[in-house]
Amino acid sequence: SEYPKGFVADDFLRTAKVNFIRLQAAYDQKNLHDLNAFTAPEVFAEIKMQLDERGDEPNVTEVINLNAQILDVSKQAQS
Repeated sequence: SEYPKGFVADDFLRTAKVNFIRLQAAYDQKNLHDLNAFTAPEVFAEIKMQLDERGDEPNVTEVINLNAQILDVSKQAQS
């Protein structure tokens, strides 16, 4: 596949996997700062409701295997 100049697929996938695991850990730890940083406002609001409903119940996510692949790459202008 042809990627835009400067895009390194392996680096992107590595970062995506690290961020996914970090997001899972933030959910388990009820780390609202990280959850807010990683999600859109609408998604954060939904996660926050789930955490409020969960209360003090512990949550443990164990990522055993994480496979990822790039399906498409597009460049978008930032506003």
